[in-house]
Formats: sequence, C-alpha cells, structure tokens
Amino acid sequence: MLKNIIKSNFIRRIVTASILAPVVIYMTYIGGLYFTSFLLLILAFSLFEFFNIIKFNKTVSKKKKYLWSVAGLSYISFAIFSLNCIRINFYPPYYIFVLFFSVWIFDSGAYFVGSIIGGPRILPKISPKKTWAGILGGIFFAAAVPTAYFFIEDLFPIKINQIWGNPYLLDIFSLKLLITLNFVVFGLVGQIGDLLQSFFKRKFKVKDSGNLLPGHGGILDRLDSIFLVATLLYVILYTGFAI
Repeated sequence: MLKNIIKSNFIRRIVTASILAPVVIYMTYIGGLYFTSFLLLILAFSLFEFFNIIKFNKTVSKKKKYLWSVAGLSYISFAIFSLNCIRINFYPPYYIFVLFFSVWIFDSGAYFVGSIIGGPRILPKISPKKTWAGILGGIFFAAAVPTAYFFIEDLFPIKINQIWGNPYLLDIFSLKLLITLNFVVFGLVGQIGDLLQSFFKRKFKVKDSGNLLPGHGGILDRLDSIFLVATLLYVILYTGFAI
C-alpha cells in the first residue's frame, strides 16, 4: 500500500496543498479587497488555462470551440463571482470555510483511499482513476474530520458558535450535525465538478489544464470541484433556501 502512495502524486499533492492552503485560508479570513483581488488573480489564471486548451486543439471544430468558450467563460466567471458573494453576504465565515474545507477533505480522502484500494471505476471513459472506493473514502473523511474536530473542541472552553458562526441559531448538537452534513454534500457535489472538468479535458485531449501546481496540474485542476460547489451554493443561498 505504501508503495502505491509513494509512486502516486499523493506526496506532491500534500506538499503543494500545505503551502497553498494557508494562503487561501488567510485571504478568505481577512476578506475585503484582499480576497477579491485574490479571486481576480485566480480568475485570470483559470481563463488563461481554459482558453489555452481550446486554442491549441486541432480536433474540435471552430463552432464547438466557440460554444465551449462561451460556456467556460460564463461558468468560471460566475463561479468566481459566487465565491466573492458567499464570502461577503452569507453568514461569514460559515459557508465559505465549510465550502473550502469540505472539498479539500473529500478530495484528499477520495484520492488516498482510491489510490490504495482501487476497484471499479465510476466513469472510466471520463475519469479513469475515479473509483467507487474513492467516493466512499471521501464520504468517510468528510464526515469523520469535522466529527473528530468537534470531539476535540469539546475538551476546550471554545464555543463552536464563535468559530463557525451559527446562521440558524440552532442548538450545538444540531449545528454540529448540520456542519457535518454540509461537508459530505459539498464534497459530493465537488466530485461532479471534477467529472465535468475531466469530460472537458478528454474532449480536448489533454491530461491536465496546466503544470503550475505540482501533483495537481493547473489551477483549473485544483478548483474544478470548488467552482461547481460555489455556483450551486450561491444560487441556493440567493434564492433563500439553505442547507
């Protein structure tokens, strides 16, 4: 099992994430112009990678390239807009942090378990490495990590409301259960976003969107899950329905 992990990108993914995660968390925490500027930088890199993939492909017709360009520009831009709006308008910092942490934990758990166990693929023609075992592993970690955190937190005189916020004014047990459910649901939605990105890459015959992030590929490869979660979450919150 250890050989599989070492041979895979898991170690490089951990190193890259350990460097980037604190930056993202800090920018998210301080918010304001810093967070907005950070998102605009992400938008620029994401669109560059996206249009670069389309530009150099010679197998897709110009008409389809145009349709993909319009769809991609709209999707990525709205996802960035959604992230900014969620951070500013909806129970900061509850949803934005749960969004990030749930996707990160689910992705890492799915990758770790899937690399070790393997097994049947979900959609081998779209994402050859994504397995059912990985999905179950992601669900387990997405539920286990916040549960373990809450258990440890109970040992210290720090109230959960002061850290996460309590958008519904629930009792502590119900709030903890809700947060854990959000982790699992957001993580699962993120996997759909990952599959959409994989479909796009297979369509344009590329393995990664870029090589900026060791072990992850490009910016789009790292944010594909977050983009879909942010988009759907913003629509849900904006329409007045929250989970």
